[in-house]
Amino acid sequence: MADEFDSDDGTSTESVTQPLDPPTGSPGGFGPRSHEWHRRRYRIAVVAFATLGVVMGVAGITVENGREVLFALFGIGLFGAVLCYILIPERFVPASLGWRTYAPLAEVGPLFVTTLELSDRRVYLPTSDGQVRLLVPQNDDFLDDCETPVIGVHETKDTRELVLPTTGDELLTEFREQHGEALAADAPSLIDQLLDVLVEEFELVERANGQVESTEDRVVVTVERSYYGPPTSFDHPVAAFLAAGLAAGLETAVGLESVRREADGRYVIICFWGR
Repeated sequence: MADEFDSDDGTSTESVTQPLDPPTGSPGGFGPRSHEWHRRRYRIAVVAFATLGVVMGVAGITVENGREVLFALFGIGLFGAVLCYILIPERFVPASLGWRTYAPLAEVGPLFVTTLELSDRRVYLPTSDGQVRLLVPQNDDFLDDCETPVIGVHETKDTRELVLPTTGDELLTEFREQHGEALAADAPSLIDQLLDVLVEEFELVERANGQVESTEDRVVVTVERSYYGPPTSFDHPVAAFLAAGLAAGLETAVGLESVRREADGRYVIICFWGR
């Protein structure tokens, strides 16, 4: 692997190794036809999901009637495209291409927040069916109204909230399907489990370490060399996976307090719960 990487703009000459699933009847690897067929199928899915997301997102911003449904389709489309790209069965996936696949979501997400006049808070809510949703509230009064978060825009006379699918939930689903392993129920064990997956399984970052501050009900995670661009962007796979994993394991709402870049290029991600 080459050593060049620019965390600010997400460009990279590095390649992220992805596992190959052996085809039926061909132990140990893909034959040329089978491997190419799988790659083509995933790429078609990426294009289809991304196109759906962009079209529905633009429509949701410009058309008021049916906005909730359009935003829901936007979320499903772009999050599906990001996940499909990350999981393309290639031998090597260039990290710069991974970032460019995620980039439309990183740009369109904040546009929704600005258009709907929402806050900069990001809350990851577990649902009764085992999923996790991303909620962007207009103010702090949201939990009582979102015990069962439904994708879309929710408005009352006093407030407005946006609920979207999150890349973190999709990555959690992939982790569960690969391992059949339950998430730990205590914060220290859970964060160790999530960081191991982040580095060793999904290879989204090169290094990561975390510290749980039990008295504050929060965790501080430091990551180095994010392969899919800076984790400061909207619902970035790294920060979203950590927050969604905490929400699912602890079975409570988890807020993304902050994501900041240190002078040495590392990123510090802080999540909290129970407040």
